[in-house]
Amino acid sequence: FGDRLERLGFSEGTSPTRLKYAALICAMRGFPRLRALAIPSYTVYGPGLYRDLARISNERPAGAGLRNLAISELDATDECVAQACRIEGLELLTLDGIDATRGIVDAILGGAAARSLTSISIRYCAYAPRATALRACDVLRLVQGCPRLSHLSWFCDEEFQKGTLLLWGVCREIARLLER
Repeated sequence: FGDRLERLGFSEGTSPTRLKYAALICAMRGFPRLRALAIPSYTVYGPGLYRDLARISNERPAGAGLRNLAISELDATDECVAQACRIEGLELLTLDGIDATRGIVDAILGGAAARSLTSISIRYCAYAPRATALRACDVLRLVQGCPRLSHLSWFCDEEFQKGTLLLWGVCREIARLLER
């Protein structure tokens, strides 16, 4: 079974999954075809897990590492994203409800993954009322810095959209770049 497993994810229903750090590392080492991993939200791992995932993924032969990573860990920070974005060849990145700031843009652009990402989804994270809310100009910079990006999903609750500075010109430029 371990030699066939390509995706590992977790349901966030009424029985939240809690896996130990070591179990996720063992899965990464023990499932050589694992290409998609979803980090559950009900456990605190910290940047060390993402650093280890990147190291193990990058040690695999070219094209055999993680391609899809979803992070829902509630306490995941910009540093966790920075470590995760060290994964070479990462194509899909989902950030959902993590404790991030607009620093996630620098975290993504500073890693090897910026060259290979084709899809980024950011939901319920890095938004107002904080002074560090993710703004449209930050998203534009993200799109400009990821040359293969063709799909972007950025969701922020309507009540917090004022802090995102959704200027039409900036939003049109984001759409134009993605269409190109």
